[in-house]
Amino acid sequence: GDGLYLKTQVADKHPEAKIPPKSVLWDEMIDVTAAIAKEPGLLEDVLRALGNDDSLPLGTIFASYMSFNDRISYQRSNLNGPAFNFAANAATDMKTPVNRGMPATGPNRSAMQRFLQAIHDTNGVTACNKAGAVVHARGIPIVNTLDLPIGGGTYKECEVFKIENLAKFYLDSIIGTANLYFRPSILRNGIVGIGAATVDTIEQSSGIIGFWDAAGSKTFRPKPAWLNRLVFFDLAGDTQNAITNRFLTDLQGPNIGTSVCPERVIADPDPGAADASSDGMVHGLRACANGDWVFQRDQDATFVWEDFGFYKAITPLVSAFAVHKREDLFIGLMDVLHKHWSDAKATAAECKLNGTTNCTKDGAVSYEPLLIEMFNSDIMKGLNQLSKTLQTMQVKHCTATDATSHACTTTANIDGIAAVAQATRALVDPDQAKAIGLKDRAGSATGKRNDGTMNAQVTPLYLILQALNSIDDQLGAFGAANPGDDKRPAQWKTARSQLVDQFLDVNGQNTATATFKNAAFPKVTPVLVDIIRSQLTAHCPTSFTAPFTRCAWSRDDITTQMSNVIKGPTFAAALDLQDAIRKDDGARQQLELLLTYLLDSASSNDALAGLLASSADIVQVLLDDANLVPLFHVLSEAAASSIVDKQGHTVRKSLVDAQLSLLAKISGKAFNKDNVELCSTELDPNQILSVALQKLVTPMQDPDGKPTQTPLEVILDVIADVNRSASGAGSKLEASDYGNIAANVSDFLLNKERGMEQFYEIVRQGTVR
Repeated sequence: GDGLYLKTQVADKHPEAKIPPKSVLWDEMIDVTAAIAKEPGLLEDVLRALGNDDSLPLGTIFASYMSFNDRISYQRSNLNGPAFNFAANAATDMKTPVNRGMPATGPNRSAMQRFLQAIHDTNGVTACNKAGAVVHARGIPIVNTLDLPIGGGTYKECEVFKIENLAKFYLDSIIGTANLYFRPSILRNGIVGIGAATVDTIEQSSGIIGFWDAAGSKTFRPKPAWLNRLVFFDLAGDTQNAITNRFLTDLQGPNIGTSVCPERVIADPDPGAADASSDGMVHGLRACANGDWVFQRDQDATFVWEDFGFYKAITPLVSAFAVHKREDLFIGLMDVLHKHWSDAKATAAECKLNGTTNCTKDGAVSYEPLLIEMFNSDIMKGLNQLSKTLQTMQVKHCTATDATSHACTTTANIDGIAAVAQATRALVDPDQAKAIGLKDRAGSATGKRNDGTMNAQVTPLYLILQALNSIDDQLGAFGAANPGDDKRPAQWKTARSQLVDQFLDVNGQNTATATFKNAAFPKVTPVLVDIIRSQLTAHCPTSFTAPFTRCAWSRDDITTQMSNVIKGPTFAAALDLQDAIRKDDGARQQLELLLTYLLDSASSNDALAGLLASSADIVQVLLDDANLVPLFHVLSEAAASSIVDKQGHTVRKSLVDAQLSLLAKISGKAFNKDNVELCSTELDPNQILSVALQKLVTPMQDPDGKPTQTPLEVILDVIADVNRSASGAGSKLEASDYGNIAANVSDFLLNKERGMEQFYEIVRQGTVR
């Protein structure tokens, strides 16, 4: 329901939201999703995180970040106070809207766009103390203040601290798992217990408050607000906070690198430290040109996360990745968005990804107004409720099978979260697809991406996408080759949308009480799944256990049969008929009205029930090849084309053509040059036949006003009773009854003296002009 609401009520109203047709944004999002799915247990934890009520505000938070562009930073007169809004000149949340009429560059970029860049810029970047660093320690017992190293001198680069991957460290700080390790022993242990750093001494020395640990703790787990002020302290402009300025100037200086700069690797000054790399080197440092340092590119970008309660809301999701030590995948999602977010008006600096690569300028930023409405809907509430519901569901799962019969011998229950995660892996994981030898119909194992490049292994999701793309390509090519009939792509998309509405539409879109409008869909779907599963198990029992043997029934037999049907003349003729109806607006509309009448479950008549019963009867009758083949020959003759001579004159009309011609003459209307109807020249000016046929199939009413049989049903019942082998028996028709009825009908149709032939002659004589 939320999806349909977002499509029809939101997305369709934002034609400005678009990316280039060959953009690989979604391919790269699928790549990261596949990586998440392959990490054991991670996808399950992400789905459960959405069910945490702390995550509910994420929708409105992201909507706010895409709506506003205020500059948020620390207040110079209150360094450790709430984030300060410089646009409003107060400690308030963001409220200045992005100007959509101006380019999305510089300060007019949304907070979302700016912190996506900040995450990219700090991903893989190592931050260290500068070369020639001095630590100004305050609050040391007995001595109070102390400059380290003792006795003068300075520390080498990375000798005091080394933070690998700033982006990961920042994410971990949100949930309290980022640990700042001081490498010099004197900072960790002091001298005879004097001078050892504690949270309190670090806060006093830096002037910045904000650790998860108690004041006397010797472990240092900074909160993100502490890191915001550490990284983006204005060394050049902030003279009010002198202690902080001096501490940071002499410890780290202004130059923290970004990922757009070339990597710089140095020998570790303390290769024996607990956080040293095995090769004795420090990786991830950067050699940046002026303008590419983090303070210059991303000033204050992360302060916006202190607004709207973001840290609490994002904690369940970040925790899911951190527990599995795969923060890189969360960062990867943000990185993909940043790569494709900017549009063609982005500056060279904003579009720079690294020394050799720039952003795609695909313009995903054009989706911001649409996404704002989407996140302001109840989509997060829907996901939250879905996650909770899945966690309460128990799904029986087969864990062992019989080696001979392949029947399931042992089962275990898994919850709905695990079932959805397994289904997602089957859909996107190339390793699973490769393990079962998945290929497309052409026998290729590769899958085409949106830009035409290939994935090494196709997945079920890519098979679906390739099928849809191929349909679109074929329809587009047809439109280009037939300019007079170029509506097919639009008609296909409309039909596709209407099918979704028919089967998946809901009552109460965007509400907590939404239900499927089509009550049959949730009931029939499990039945269809069971039918498919049972058929696969019956025909290919070894296809569900390793080594996943090839299922010839589904891969060959069914496809061959379908291919034979599609190549046959009947299918071709049916398609020709359908295409002719498609081109004729009147015929198509009338057919739609007929199908609506027959298939509408909410109608007051029993047309749907009658159609379903008749269809079931027809399917069973079609199995009778011995008796149907002669009938097909008769129908073939009746439906054959009319015979014309060399001059184009009709020699003999086919039965169908003759009947259509008769109906056309009976129902046809005549008009003079002034468009006045000439009733005297019409065969049926009062449309008696149309009225009679309508009355014939309209149910009659009993004395209480309730609908009963139609006149046609009464007539047919009378014909059956009169012509059965024992008239008036009143019991169920027997085989002999059907035979007698058929003989009498045949006689009526063929008898030239008292049957239909005589009726035709009377009509012919009466209509001669």
